This record gives sequence, C-alpha cells and structure tokens, in this order.
Amino acid sequence: MLPDDHPLYAGDMSGWGYFGTGTKVAEEADLWIAVGFSFSQTATLSWSLAKPDKVVHVDIEQSQLGRIFQPTLGVVADAKTFLGQLNGGLDASGLKGRRHAGEVRSAEISTAKDSYAETLKSFVGTDPIMPAAIGQILSEEAPAGTIFVNDEGFPVPGMVYRESKYPDGFAAPLGFHYAALGSSLPVAIGAKLAAPDRLVVSIGGDAGFYYDCGELSVLAERNLKVISIVLNNGGLYGGRRGREHGGPGSIPFTHWTDLPETDYTAVAKGLGVPGERVEKADEMVPAIRRAIAADGPYFIEVITAASTMHLHLAGWPDPDPKTTCKGGHGDLFVDGSWPS
Repeated sequence: MLPDDHPLYAGDMSGWGYFGTGTKVAEEADLWIAVGFSFSQTATLSWSLAKPDKVVHVDIEQSQLGRIFQPTLGVVADAKTFLGQLNGGLDASGLKGRRHAGEVRSAEISTAKDSYAETLKSFVGTDPIMPAAIGQILSEEAPAGTIFVNDEGFPVPGMVYRESKYPDGFAAPLGFHYAALGSSLPVAIGAKLAAPDRLVVSIGGDAGFYYDCGELSVLAERNLKVISIVLNNGGLYGGRRGREHGGPGSIPFTHWTDLPETDYTAVAKGLGVPGERVEKADEMVPAIRRAIAADGPYFIEVITAASTMHLHLAGWPDPDPKTTCKGGHGDLFVDGSWPS
C-alpha cells in the first residue's frame, strides 16, 4: 500500500478523499491501474466519476473482473506479485516519467494535505465537539500498537490521511474505510482475543450502537480491555440517510430513527462496563486517559456536533470533479453513470 505520506499519495476518490486531490488526479489520468479495487458505489460517487478510456483491473479473484463494467484489460493476479513485476518491468524499460508534471502534481498534493491537516487541528479543543477532533486526540494519547476499529463513517475524516504520521501507524483490522453499522464492537472483541497484549479501541456512532450495544456484556463478562467510544450526535445518520433514499415501498423515514434521547452511558454501566459522558471539548483528553488507565473495559459517550460525521458534508473540501452527476451512498442511481 502506498504510504499516505508519499508525495504522490493523493488520497481516496469521491467524498472520502478529504483533502480533495484524489478525485481530481483520478479524473485527469490517462490510464487507471486498479489493483484489488472493487469500484464501489461510495468510492466512485455512484459510478459518476469521469474514468479514462483505458482501465486495467487487477484482482486475485476472477469474478471481480467485469462485475461493474468491462475493463480494457483484466488481470487475475496477486497484488504484491503484480506490482513487483510491474515495477521491475518499468525499471528494465528505462522509461522515465514526466518529471515536471510530477513535480507540479506533488506540490499540489502537498499543499492540499497541509491545508487539510490544519483543518483537522482547528477542530481540537472547540465546542461543539467535532468527530474529527477525536481522531487527532487519540493519535496523541493512545499508546503505540493500539488497534482501532471503526463503525460506519467516523474514522475517515479523523484518521485516514494522518495514519502513517502517527507513531507506528494506526493498526486497523478492517482498514480505515466505510464499515457496516454495528460492526465496530464485535470486530474489536475479535481483535482483542487475537492480540490480548494490545489496547483495542472501538469507535462508532449512535446508530451503530443500537446494533452492537449488547456486546458490552461480553467485555464485562471476560474483563476484556477494550475502550468503546460512541459518538452521539442524536442523528442516527446512517439510518436516516437510508430512509431518505429508500424509494417507493421503503420503510418510512421515522421508522426506528425517531427515537427518544438515550443515555448510552447508563446502558453501558447497566451491562457492567464503567464509563462516562463527555459533553465539552476540554473533557475529552482526561476521559481518554482514564479509559487507557482502567484495568478493564471502559465506555465513553461523546456528545458531538449534530450537523456532520463527515467533513465534506460541511463543505470541506470540494474536489471539483469534471462530472456533473454526483451521488453516493444510498442513491439508487445516477443519470449518466457508467457503464450506462
């Protein structure tokens, strides 16, 4: 995997590319070499990104090739083997890249990264608490070797870019990507059982907590040292977003999303896990330190800004892709999307 501090690492495509250059670089490319890439709806803005005429798709599983569209060339291969052979072939050819273009691109990416890093820092210590700030605080407070597990959405704006900048990096069994609602705590338990000597931190939203809150009893029963952090923006964003795009015959918007205010910390304590609620920015660091120092599991409920889980929803940044049809998770279709 290309380290995120590499000068040509431009970030993810689509709205997940938080410092804005990933989509731009992809849409301006003459060729895509997609290695182990699924061309998901989320990553491609519902398949509306402008793609080049030539696409090479590489995957170890043959059934993945051509699932979404027919590539120019499909290659069944192990990613490491393929990339090694590709680099070897380039070295042997003696061909040189476009040096000036590469320098211009590197400067553009570097500027975007620096701007994004400053944006992340600006959220730390401000009220209401922004989810992105929590990732920055964890990067400073969590010991080296900590395993982080994310639920739907949150860790991307706070962690995905700065991953390699943290001491020893962030170890994430699922990678920093869009995960399923309610997946965080079960995966964290598995990670702790697999690596009992390492600290494990589970991070998710209030909607996901409705799915996996019962797993806290497993932490209490086994005294598993897992820190569970729930970001409560009172919005149940994942569920509401799905209802908005459900289409005819779908579950009504208010179904299981119009819920009373819930004291998640009381739920955790009732299941045998000590914890606390954090409502102000200056309470965040002490709470995390208490959680790390605890002998067993610990729960932290963070009251976050109600407006967003993702920075791009607040208008930062705007990749400004050439395409006019843009969509994402939850959209049934987008006019002009490929392969149509």
